[in-house]
Amino acid sequence: MRISSNRFSLTVGIVCALVFAASSAVTAAPTPPGTEIQATAEAQYSSSSGDQMPTTTSNTVTVTVDYPSGLSIGAAKALSNGRFVQLVSNVVTGGTAEMAGAFYIEAADRSAGIRVATSQTVCEGDKAIVSGNLAAINGERQINATDVAVVSSGNTLPDLLGMVQASFKAGLDRTGLLVKLWGRVTAAPSGGGYFYLDDGSALKDGSTYTGIRILGAPPADAAKKYLAVTGILGAEMPGSSPIRVIRTRRAADIAVVGIVP
Repeated sequence: MRISSNRFSLTVGIVCALVFAASSAVTAAPTPPGTEIQATAEAQYSSSSGDQMPTTTSNTVTVTVDYPSGLSIGAAKALSNGRFVQLVSNVVTGGTAEMAGAFYIEAADRSAGIRVATSQTVCEGDKAIVSGNLAAINGERQINATDVAVVSSGNTLPDLLGMVQASFKAGLDRTGLLVKLWGRVTAAPSGGGYFYLDDGSALKDGSTYTGIRILGAPPADAAKKYLAVTGILGAEMPGSSPIRVIRTRRAADIAVVGIVP
């Protein structure tokens, strides 16, 4: 288990990469904070011409594992990128089958949600212990998971958060939450894999369209439909600035509720 790493100049023309490596094996979840483990430091030197020199290893020392654990999602999102965190007892609202290489977790009280990037298979309704480093990808906070341990499955999802699009203009950060929106389809670019939905709030995201971008296949004759859309509020960066998007999980997340007269 890697504890920390650093690069620094040792002398003129020589660079040393220093890595602390713990002797204990990585298990399904990280070693609990406060645990003392044995570790060594390895230094790899290279000359100014790039020639590798022999790796040297320090004596074994005792170090104490220290990182935030048992945090709420909201508290974790307040930390800086690169911080290692561990989150527990949150429900998966969108699994890796729906989100392709990621999943979303949400607090039971709907106070916060966050995207988790992983190569593991995690299903909607799972409860998981998530450990990894905080990052920001395309304007959205996420955890790049190093460990995901599913502790139970088939759990009830948090209630949907019904939203008026005007509320996106200011207020609390709702990114990562499972939400429901209503409105009229204002645009459905051919082959784009998305469409725009407007509830009268007339939001603009820098494109030529009005409303919020919905990631998913629009229904036939979309421009003549009123829809109810369920999905996870996220962000993407099609240009130089991030925009809000709703990530639908399946076709049933998009329901026709009326016809435009």
